[in-house]
Amino acid sequence: MNLAWLHSFRRVAETQSFSRAADSLFLTQPAVSQHVRQLERFFGHKLLTQTGRQLQLTDAGRKVYELACRLERDIADVREGLEHLESQARGLVTIASPPTPLALYLPRVLRHFWAVYPGVSVRTLSRVRDQVTTAVAHGVADIGLQTAPFLHPALVTRLLLKDRLVAVCAPTHPLAAQRAVAPETLRRVKVAQLPPGAESRTLVDDWFAARGVHLDDRLELSSLEEIRAAALHNLAVGFLSEGYVRADLAGGRLARLDLAGFDLVRWLYAIHRPDIGPVASDFVAVMTRLAAGIGPRSA
Repeated sequence: MNLAWLHSFRRVAETQSFSRAADSLFLTQPAVSQHVRQLERFFGHKLLTQTGRQLQLTDAGRKVYELACRLERDIADVREGLEHLESQARGLVTIASPPTPLALYLPRVLRHFWAVYPGVSVRTLSRVRDQVTTAVAHGVADIGLQTAPFLHPALVTRLLLKDRLVAVCAPTHPLAAQRAVAPETLRRVKVAQLPPGAESRTLVDDWFAARGVHLDDRLELSSLEEIRAAALHNLAVGFLSEGYVRADLAGGRLARLDLAGFDLVRWLYAIHRPDIGPVASDFVAVMTRLAAGIGPRSA
């Protein structure tokens, strides 16, 4: 059955005339008559009867007329809903995060999200941990990625995954083959780190400080990729997310330094306001679904 047949039939029923229906539809009268005949053949019933100069609906015709009206209403509702979805899909989602979650986690989320919302722009804001909560709470960002559950009365917090920091170096580094390397050994070793204020640097510095060790020989770099490159080229020991260097460790391009007692774990959380729009909500849903595939949720 063709929807055009129903549309023509409805206009004939409402105007009680093939010619007036044809004029309103910008069709020829024979075309409208053909639509009605095809509809009658489809249902196997006479739908119209001639009474004088006027056309009247048969009992079967009234049922088909009700069907035509209902279908056109439903189609109009669906079109309106799709237009609304399309308007939502042409938006912007802003994500605030420290550097590690942006580099480790976000690319895979974006691939899946853009498969559904190709027209949505995504903007990232690189922020230190304390600034992420502020950006989301004040509406500067729709979603924040946090490595600590900064509880805020106006924000929703969702646990995503576990992130472990590891010490890495080139396989040819003098410490690569050693077992249970003492923390104080790294006083005499060049260590690549992010600038002060970066969360991973703060965690590492605090861990060494608790053991009475100050890292004297630092190579201060501006990105995780620069730290990875420094380790790959045997320029320094680096402290990076295990997920960020998993492929390098598996492929033998980097070695995991056996640093005695070193076990720093962070949990990654998504935070957002309760009233974020449907597109941002879907972004959070994609993150939640993918979390288990990117890293373990438990030890």
